[in-house]
Amino acid sequence: MKYERQHIPVNHINLVFIIALMAVIVSSMLMTVMTKEQLITDWEKEVVGLEEGVMSGKATDIHVFLYDENREPIKDANVSVTFDKPGAVHQLNKIMHHVEDGLYETEVIFSDGGHWIGELAAQRGQEIFYDQFLFDVHGSAISEQHRDPDDHFHLGVDTPEQLNNMSP
Repeated sequence: MKYERQHIPVNHINLVFIIALMAVIVSSMLMTVMTKEQLITDWEKEVVGLEEGVMSGKATDIHVFLYDENREPIKDANVSVTFDKPGAVHQLNKIMHHVEDGLYETEVIFSDGGHWIGELAAQRGQEIFYDQFLFDVHGSAISEQHRDPDDHFHLGVDTPEQLNNMSP
């Protein structure tokens, strides 16, 4: 018995290549969809200790409790907070550390008084939660050597008052 070698026509090779390419694209898209972060809106946060405000230049512990949709403490999230002062050149990014029973904390030194915003981001697996909180910082601007090392503020930037007083 003699076997003859059969040649696959070029059209079939192109078809096999296109099918393989489509399979790779579809599997890539499925992986992207399956690993995509899911925005969570039914978690809750409770910020404690900022009701009366804090002082500029003083190391301050920020405490946040996180709860899931069943009001159970979230103990295994990666939590960060960005502090921003509207109308100024401030931005402090801090990692929050889990202490116990859904309580997360970080330490920060605010370098200027006024109204501040905390922008919280908590991620557990593919679930991600964003929320904000407002608070006041009392006191005036502090010198560079006493500022939080994560504060990206510098006094070399003109303030709105300085810009308004500039002559044309």
